[in-house]
Amino acid sequence: MIRLRRFVQCFQPGLRRRLPTSAKHARSMVNAVLTGCVLILLAPPAGAVEIGTVARLAGRADARNDNRELRTLHADQDSVYDKDVVRTKSDSTLDLTMKDGSRISLAANSRLELAEYETEGETHALLKLTRGRMQLFVTRMFSAQHPLIVETPQARIPASGAELEIDVGFKTTTLFVIDGDLRVTSNQGEYDALTLYAGEGAVVRPDAGPVPVNHLSGQEGAEAQRIYSDIGSGGQLDLIAAGIQTGDPSNTMPTVPSALPLPTQPNTP
Repeated sequence: MIRLRRFVQCFQPGLRRRLPTSAKHARSMVNAVLTGCVLILLAPPAGAVEIGTVARLAGRADARNDNRELRTLHADQDSVYDKDVVRTKSDSTLDLTMKDGSRISLAANSRLELAEYETEGETHALLKLTRGRMQLFVTRMFSAQHPLIVETPQARIPASGAELEIDVGFKTTTLFVIDGDLRVTSNQGEYDALTLYAGEGAVVRPDAGPVPVNHLSGQEGAEAQRIYSDIGSGGQLDLIAAGIQTGDPSNTMPTVPSALPLPTQPNTP
């Protein structure tokens, strides 16, 4: 044991001399790796097409491209790209301004896939909201012939030239039209489409077609009314504001009334 201690003591001076250099070298390697990781996270996806920018961010959000590379979004005009999957965290909201002037606002704990977004040539777009709540204002660049379509697990919503809010809950999609009109269909069966106009809403369930809000009762009707009331008072989303110009000079974001009239619910036994 004494011999072993003396053997170690013989090497201690050399170890002391070499340790600072080794520590410095290790620190440099760690810094280089961390710097590389940061550059990878912040770099735009290779070959991706920019389709919009972050207009406002409260809290935290990220985006994952189709190569599954993850990057953190910031409020300093970060870009979003075709095929990005954008996610907001708890207590977070995110506003995106698309390159055609359309605006998207996501509430907390939302997940939106920018599956397709083409504004040159044959204009069309496909947005897939799989979780959370989204408010959407679509410019007139999109039309019935060249639509912007929102898909949820239950519904398919051509939203061209309209303004609406969509809430994806547990096995249901609730939507309300703020401005314009649209036809919503179920994407899980052969059900009739439902036309909605400004101030109207519907719920889409997996086992039925779209049902107007004022035809609902019980807990489902109460939840739809709560979401409707959130929209009228601003709720978590404040996308709609007077004087916000879009890419089309003829399109100006309208002002939301302080309280939208709630649809009357039929008396139930």
